[in-house]
Amino acid sequence: NPTTRASTGYYTAFVGFGLVTAALGPSLDVLSDRAGVGLGTIAVLFTVNSVGYTLAAMVFGRRFDTRPGHPMLAGWIALTGLATVGLALSGSLTMLIITVFLIGVGGGGIDVGSNTLIVRTRRNSPQWLVGLHAMFGVGASVAPLILALSRTSTHGGIEAGLLSMAAVFALALAFVVSTPSPP
Repeated sequence: NPTTRASTGYYTAFVGFGLVTAALGPSLDVLSDRAGVGLGTIAVLFTVNSVGYTLAAMVFGRRFDTRPGHPMLAGWIALTGLATVGLALSGSLTMLIITVFLIGVGGGGIDVGSNTLIVRTRRNSPQWLVGLHAMFGVGASVAPLILALSRTSTHGGIEAGLLSMAAVFALALAFVVSTPSPP
């Protein structure tokens, strides 16, 4: 059923959004070592992420009123997934700033898009909107555990954990692109 597939896509995207949002803090020490900078310097990634998120929400939010939603949401999901892969592979401060900015941009698009589209898909069913936000909480709660497991099994590396988070976006993308946009 297209409604179920679309809702599953939004929920899965929000799990991924929660995962990458909560991954930054537990990854800071590894990222600062990779970039060769102190924790005070690498903390700029929080600001960069927030700027990307805010810009995307402000600039692109209204477009969900005038264009089909699934192609736009698919783009945000793909961007966030690819940027998460980039975060797993980035070694310089410049590349980390770029990838975290893109994660913020994608996250802003996922947030605005999934909220808008779940309301359109599940009219007069506020419990679906509540469930969407619960999925963010699931991702945010599990992210530190995934990273801890990655660090334990790879002698301190976070790459496997970040790549597994990126895979969640691939799954969300499959659901979203396989269904038509709601009216």
